[in-house]
Amino acid sequence: PYHLPGPKAAAETWLMVRFALAEATPLLPRGHEVAWAQFLLPVEAPAGARPTSMPALQLSDAGDRVVVRGAHTSIVFDRSTGRLVSWEGPDGHAVFVAGAGGPTTNLWRAPTDNDRKLMAGRWREAGLDCLSETPEQVIVEQVAADVVQIKVQMTTSAAGIATAYGYTIYGSGDVILEHRVEVAEDVPPLARVGVKLLVPETCETFMWYGRGPHESYVDRKEGAAVDVYRSTVDAEYVRYIKPQEFGNKTDVRWVALTDADGRGLLAVGMPYLEVSAHHFRAADLEAAAHTHELKRRPEIELHLDLAQSGLGSASCGPGVLPQYELTARAYRYALRLRPLAAGDIPGELSKGIG
Repeated sequence: PYHLPGPKAAAETWLMVRFALAEATPLLPRGHEVAWAQFLLPVEAPAGARPTSMPALQLSDAGDRVVVRGAHTSIVFDRSTGRLVSWEGPDGHAVFVAGAGGPTTNLWRAPTDNDRKLMAGRWREAGLDCLSETPEQVIVEQVAADVVQIKVQMTTSAAGIATAYGYTIYGSGDVILEHRVEVAEDVPPLARVGVKLLVPETCETFMWYGRGPHESYVDRKEGAAVDVYRSTVDAEYVRYIKPQEFGNKTDVRWVALTDADGRGLLAVGMPYLEVSAHHFRAADLEAAAHTHELKRRPEIELHLDLAQSGLGSASCGPGVLPQYELTARAYRYALRLRPLAAGDIPGELSKGIG
């Protein structure tokens, strides 16, 4: 028997059942866990409260530069590239690496052993490994004193693929990113659908609420329990004999990358994301034949995906099952980004804007 707790705003309630040995065996001690099962309980939780008003935003739109400033944020957007070029949090810290540009579409992953047999060549032929984007239309509008919207329509270097972004910037410092990827029927199933951005090297602490603690993928996740985990970006590197995609986390509700003082970036799924953070680029992993050949980059490449293709077992069996493929269609999703200041609690700030 158990008792349901009272509802908490924007919270989930889980029941974890663990099975352990009642008596010792010749190989295992009493109390050794042999299995577990986890259940999301039907506890109705009210949505997180949204502030009735937020600090005002100042919009400057001249030439190629769009600047949005407020009490909790400072964002610079470049019309010529269609990218956020800088973003500072309330204490002036950089949210992502200066000059690297804001979130960019990513449909590629460093091929796994299974990918190399069936899909990697098709992905390269489609241009997924070197995708670039050019802004076709940029619309900037201040829709309220405390809200600015930027909409960007992109053309891409890959035939049959078009992308678009929508940024809704709030006076609280929150940014809702809406991302759309349109895929023509003749494009092969994608490796992933998401965005990537470079985070400063100081943001080594990696926290997430989702499946873990080990890596998981859409077709390999039943052994990963949903919980709040704390690790480091370095610790999440999986030392495969042949370097390849690694460290993905599925069913992520929120993820935070922070420095020793708690400053950094929070990303919140709407509702879920797949997430990984690397000190390597995909090209680094693909070029290295062995782990010792990799050269760790100081900055962190953060992947925030709607979905990543399943892994399958093509190196010794069949490929990805159809239900785990990312086939041609329109992909639309949203996520919330927020700078974290020292002392902020990611789990609390994940519950709503404000």
